[in-house]
Amino acid sequence: MRKRNSVFAILTVLLMSVNPGPAKAAPNPVISGPAGVPVVALTFDDGPHQRETPMLLDILEKHNVRATFFIVGTRAVDHPDILGEIVAMGHGVANHSWSHRNMPLLDRQAMYQEIAFCSQAIEAVTGVRPKFFRPPGGNWNSALLETAYDLGLSLVLWSVNAYDTRTISAEEIASLVIRRAVPGSIILMHGGMENTMLAIPAIIDGLRNKGFLFATLDQMFRFAPRARTPLPPRTPAETAFQGLPFLPSATTFTE
Repeated sequence: MRKRNSVFAILTVLLMSVNPGPAKAAPNPVISGPAGVPVVALTFDDGPHQRETPMLLDILEKHNVRATFFIVGTRAVDHPDILGEIVAMGHGVANHSWSHRNMPLLDRQAMYQEIAFCSQAIEAVTGVRPKFFRPPGGNWNSALLETAYDLGLSLVLWSVNAYDTRTISAEEIASLVIRRAVPGSIILMHGGMENTMLAIPAIIDGLRNKGFLFATLDQMFRFAPRARTPLPPRTPAETAFQGLPFLPSATTFTE
């Protein structure tokens, strides 16, 4: 615990030295953090997964690293205990849409529902309202950017892609991430991939050998836009445990 607190204190001092300032109206997507600070952010999309996410949490805990998990709403409701554990262990949680649809193909109302319902599910289970949104596949347009901003979310992409959804080995994944990471890198990975699990220890060791510390997105970015459009009022019970009657009927999740 003392080691974890000391690392957090160092992160706080470093990140306070570079203040990005408040977010402007409908800013461009965020792709990286402060370039002058030796900090990187590990991010994992598409969870929580019933088997892989607990394994990933164990690996991160063993190496004393905190990451950010971009949560799919349907999976948050399917695995609320795992989602709660993510938060309890000090990791960040962020919005990855309700059902992982191709967001730019949707109309504004459907975009709103995909984002708002995911935030509702996360908040109902954890008590934490997400500050960040990553669209599935990184696909976005101006309408999506504005919709996310209206709901108080910064649209976050990445600066280093691990390409772990492709058929490459754990060694290749680790080598790519370590080679491409620079101060402020936001690293995209996927928590349900076996080779990702195998690569994580080498990634952590390699980045630490390069002098990097690890931060959640909440630590890396201390700003968040104020929500101009409130979430629909729902109780936690209605949101998480009563069949979600207000949600879209099409909830099919695709990787």
